[in-house]
Amino acid sequence: MINPPSNSDDSTLQSNCESLISISLECLHQEFPNHIQHFMQTDGDISAPHEMHPAFFGCFDWHSAVHNHWALVRVLRFFPETRLQPEIIAALDTSFTSKNIVGEIDYFVPRERYEMPYGVAWFLMLCAELKEGSSKQPQMKQWLEILEPLEVLLSTRFLNWLETLPAPIRGGEHSQSAFAMGLVYDWAVITDNKTMLEAIDKKARQFYLTDLPWPFRLEPSAYDFLSPGLAEADLLRRVVDVEVYHSWVEDFLPTAAIKNESTWLKPVESIDPQDGKLAHWSGLNLSRAWMLHSIGSSCGRSEVATKLSQLANEHQAAGLNAIKATEYAGSHWLVSFAIYLLTRRWKVSSP
Repeated sequence: MINPPSNSDDSTLQSNCESLISISLECLHQEFPNHIQHFMQTDGDISAPHEMHPAFFGCFDWHSAVHNHWALVRVLRFFPETRLQPEIIAALDTSFTSKNIVGEIDYFVPRERYEMPYGVAWFLMLCAELKEGSSKQPQMKQWLEILEPLEVLLSTRFLNWLETLPAPIRGGEHSQSAFAMGLVYDWAVITDNKTMLEAIDKKARQFYLTDLPWPFRLEPSAYDFLSPGLAEADLLRRVVDVEVYHSWVEDFLPTAAIKNESTWLKPVESIDPQDGKLAHWSGLNLSRAWMLHSIGSSCGRSEVATKLSQLANEHQAAGLNAIKATEYAGSHWLVSFAIYLLTRRWKVSSP
């Protein structure tokens, strides 16, 4: 299911990915600074991050640690002969042990909504990446077997969370429902989990098909790293028929503005990339880029599709330019967004 970028030669892509992933390797097991959203039940219910999360304690927070691990697996899959192969394998071997995953499960068991939905969705995407790589790289099969107990727990929890969710969460940060549903849908395609596919299909239609037209004038909010509107469109292109999607997206997007105006949805710039929240706009450019690509590729050969592709390229350039190893507020998570974009992880086959 890998879809190599058609607009970049393999050597350039590999070089770019290696430069990016070296940043992930630096922070993967960096414990501090650390931000833990920790539910305490007693006055003694707290310890060091590596004790609470023996597998995913670095990269400032749990979900960033998870999608940095995903980025390493993704690059190892894409470029198995990368010069960074020994470092990547050693880092993943350090994290992915049965003892570490037992420790993660011990933490999750009494905390039913921990890292729901964003971190849980990224963890399932990590498992999906390992599953796709396991046929050609046996070590990925071993890692996946180690992660499987946590995968079973978190996939069950995501399904329960989704089925009881009464309305969508339309924000532009971690709680957003559309983005998480998209990642988990792709996991369900790759793992052939029909129960999850059916649940997301049902909720996606219920939540988003009537959001017409979308008020893009309200985007972005100051802390967004996901577009509420584009994420809906990116989710629905996965679940509805092509003809239905074409009609829906014509009403959802400001098609006249896209065709005739050069100012619609331009890249944004963080005014303070050292501020953890304000750095989110750098990630917004990257996520907008892959969502614009995915939406445009689902619109056939049309003027709107061409314009969306042009906008995606503008956002991609702005987002990549903002990644600096010296700015940890962004670098601890932007790399994985860049890898997701550059390797076209958004392009997963339909079930």
